[in-house]
Amino acid sequence: MGSTPNDGHDPRIQRPGDRPRRKRQTVATTEVHVQELGALAELMLAAAWADGTKVAVEIVAIAEQLKDFVETTSLPEHVSQLMDRFDPESFDIAAACAKLTLATDDDRMAVLSLLARVVGADRILHPAEEAYVMRVARALGLDTATISIQLT
Repeated sequence: MGSTPNDGHDPRIQRPGDRPRRKRQTVATTEVHVQELGALAELMLAAAWADGTKVAVEIVAIAEQLKDFVETTSLPEHVSQLMDRFDPESFDIAAACAKLTLATDDDRMAVLSLLARVVGADRILHPAEEAYVMRVARALGLDTATISIQLT
């Protein structure tokens, strides 16, 4: 048998006061992910409003894409509340983009792909919707000369 510490504590058994630091990091990480998901929701909602109208099919597409993105059947409460009170008039693209942790151009293009699905949900690409996606692309630091939006 192996030795145990002098206090008689078996290192294989966790005591209530022995919480691993990982739990705290996980909570912080979860909060960051919820904040990022909220920013992504805002970007997507603004895409739905870009042509001046919000169409129900676009809002349904946003909710479904966000749920697929986080692999869940329901959105975090914070994100749902954010979506309910979204105001396109006060929305700030740069502020929303700044909340996202996007390490590569592929990550940035993935955001644009989500936005393209939203603006294409009604099968009509309005010039204002295309302009909005390009503004987001610039805010993300992408070269808009190489980007085109395809409705699928």
